[in-house]
Amino acid sequence: MYHFPTDPKKIKQRIRRYERSLRKDPIHGLRDGYGKRFLLGPLYLMLGNVQDALEHYKWYQNTYPRDSGFALNFLCWSIILYRYGDFEEAEKKIIKTMLSNIFLIPFLLGHEIPSLDSWENRYYNELTEIEYFPHEILDHITREETEWIKTLYNSSRITAIREKYIEIDNQLENLPRGKKRTKLCDELYRIRGLDFNGIDFSEIGSDQTSDNSTN
Repeated sequence: MYHFPTDPKKIKQRIRRYERSLRKDPIHGLRDGYGKRFLLGPLYLMLGNVQDALEHYKWYQNTYPRDSGFALNFLCWSIILYRYGDFEEAEKKIIKTMLSNIFLIPFLLGHEIPSLDSWENRYYNELTEIEYFPHEILDHITREETEWIKTLYNSSRITAIREKYIEIDNQLENLPRGKKRTKLCDELYRIRGLDFNGIDFSEIGSDQTSDNSTN
C-alpha cells in the first residue's frame, strides 16, 4: 500500500527524493518495485501544482514512451489536464484510467464494484489495486471533477467502449486459438492503446465523436 504524506512540506520532500532517484537512473525506475514514476503525478495533484505536474508528465512521456501505465497515475493525470483546460486530452486519460483498471472509476464514484472474470486474470490484480488505493488522493478531487468524471463515464460513447472491452475479454475466456481469437486479441490491445479505427462500437449514441478524436 502506498503511504502518501498529507503535510505539504513532506509531500515536497517526497517529490524531490523521487525526482532525484528517477533522473539519476530512469531505467531503474522501470524495475524499482515501487513505481516512483507513477507516484509523482498524484503527489503534485495533492499539492495542487498543475504546472509542475504537467512538466512531470511531459518528462514521463519522453522517458517511458512504451510504459503501459498505471490507473492511479492516469486518473491524476486526467484531473491535472482538466484543471489546465485541456479537456480532450483529459478525456483520453479517463478512458486510459478505465481500461487500466475497470473497477477504479466505479470505486471513485461510490458505485458497486462489478463482478467480472478475465482470461488474463487481470481483474484480480485490478481488485487488489482498489483494495490498496491511497484514500488521501480522494480528498484532493473536487466535487466538480467527480461530476465531470461521472458524466464522461456514463456517456454513451465511453459506455460503448467499456462494454466492447468487457465483451471481447469475455469471449476470449474459452476461445481456442485461431483467426477469431487473433482478431479479438488485436481489437483488445488496440482498444487499450485508444486506437478505435475499424472497431465496431455499434452501441455508441449521438454523442459519439469521430474515431480519430481519441487517437
